Amino acid sequence: MKKITPDPSIPDEKALKVSANLNNKYEAVLIYFLCANADMFAWSPSDMPGIPREVTEDTLEIQAGSRLVKQRLRRFDQEKCRIIGSQIHQGGSSS
Repeated sequence: MKKITPDPSIPDEKALKVSANLNNKYEAVLIYFLCANADMFAWSPSDMPGIPREVTEDTLEIQAGSRLVKQRLRRFDQEKCRIIGSQIHQGGSSS
């Protein structure tokens, strides 16, 4: 990952991260886009005045006293792992 600071006035801990494996052409376009739209990022709720909390906040409806259940580990064969990996790197699914 590479750290990108879209605006010099933004503190370093709020830097964006982009893949170090991007094609140079796509990286340049992405960085240009992020820098051109730096004023659109919301780092905290105070950066979004006028937007209702219900719109920006997600909740899980969990019954009090519920038992935690760990999801079992799923293992896939090599072909499925390759397909899953390619979909993750593309950022979407093929369905």
